[in-house]
Amino acid sequence: MLRLFGKAPREPMDRADCNGCGLCLLVCPLWRRDRDPRMTPENLVKAAQRGAMTDEFALLIETCPLCGACEPACPNSADIPGLILDLRQRLTHSAVKIADDSPRRRLPGLMRRTPGEALSSKVSVRRKLGATDLYVIEPRAYHADYERLVGHYDRLRKETGCMLNLDLQRIAIPAVMEAAWILQGRNPARIVVESQDDRAAFERVCDIPVVHVAELAED
Repeated sequence: MLRLFGKAPREPMDRADCNGCGLCLLVCPLWRRDRDPRMTPENLVKAAQRGAMTDEFALLIETCPLCGACEPACPNSADIPGLILDLRQRLTHSAVKIADDSPRRRLPGLMRRTPGEALSSKVSVRRKLGATDLYVIEPRAYHADYERLVGHYDRLRKETGCMLNLDLQRIAIPAVMEAAWILQGRNPARIVVESQDDRAAFERVCDIPVVHVAELAED
C-alpha cells in the first residue's frame, strides 16, 4: 500500500458522474472483502460531487487496487480509476511518483494488444488449454479495453472450454485480492495466469499447479 509523505493538501475533489445505482459495489474487491461503505467507488464519487476534501478520503485513495472493475460496470461510464490516480497525485503533492499501470493512460488514443491477449491468441497456447483449466485474466488491461477484450475471452472460453475469472456481468475478478473467492465452487486441475502477481496470490491459498500463459507458448 502506498504511504503518504507529509500532510495531504486539502483540495476539493472534483467531477464524477454518479447516480448512486450501486452497480460498482457488485464488482469492487474492497467492498466484497470488507463490506465497509466508506471504502467504495460509489462513496468516493458521491463525495466528489458534494465537494469533499481530498485528504478526507486518503485511505480509500491509497487502498484502491486500480483493478478497473468499476468502470465498465458503471452505466454512466464514470472514470473512477482515473479519478483515483489524479487524487493520488494530489495527495503526494509530487513527493512520490505514482506508477500509472493503466494501458489506456500509457497509450492515449491507441490501444495495443495486451500480453495476455497476444499469448492467448496463439494456436499453440489454445491447444494446451482445456475444460479443467482456470484461466485468470489480468483485470487492469482487460477493463481498460473491455468492449473489445470481452469478445476475445468469450471466444477463448468457447474454443477451449476453460474456466475464466469472470462474474455474471463478465467483469474480471481481481485475483490479487480475491484468489480464494475465485476458487469457490471450482475444482480446476491447473490455474493459468497472465500476471505473476496473480500467480503468487493463488500459490498462497491453494496447492493447485499455477503456470503463466507464456509457459504454454513454449515448445
